[in-house]
Amino acid sequence: MPQTPQPIGDNFLALRSAPNGLGVRIVKLGPDTLLEMLPSNNPNWNYVRVRGPNLIGW
Repeated sequence: MPQTPQPIGDNFLALRSAPNGLGVRIVKLGPDTLLEMLPSNNPNWNYVRVRGPNLIGW
C-alpha cells in the first residue's frame, strides 16, 4: 500500500554515518529518493545505498 506524505514534520530522512543517533548526518534524503538495502547485522537500523549519487550509510 502506498504511503502518503507526512503533512506535519520535516519530510526528509537523514542518511547517517553510523547506526546510532551519534552518527554524522551525511545528507538529507527527500521523499522520492530511491534506496538499495545492503546486508547488515543490525536489527534496528537499515544499511542503505542511495541510488544516483551512490552514497552509503544508515
